Amino acid sequence: AAAAAAAAAAAQDPEREEAVEHRATAHLETMSGEAPSASELKSQKLNKVKTSEASGEPAEADKKPFKDIWKSCGGDFDKVKESDRFKGMAWRKNFEPKDADQFATGVLKGLAFDD
Repeated sequence: AAAAAAAAAAAQDPEREEAVEHRATAHLETMSGEAPSASELKSQKLNKVKTSEASGEPAEADKKPFKDIWKSCGGDFDKVKESDRFKGMAWRKNFEPKDADQFATGVLKGLAFDD
């Protein structure tokens, strides 16, 4: 609607019509620059990106601190629960890890604590 009103007003004033036409062609000229040549494109360096798919399992580096806690408590889950790091935490009743890896994975996947 605004464009139609501007065009109607421009039609009544020849100088304004010329200005509107100039703006339109100036915009087109800036948008239609020449495409780069093949050699220009080849000379450009592209960033390399490494991608990987997540497995859904915690990384070993993330598990290590929890495995260390398990080991420092001699592999006794009751001692882990009583340790200073986990005082006051509400453990899930069905969370009963048998080794350091199960413990670390369960904590990191949110299986160890009640919400």
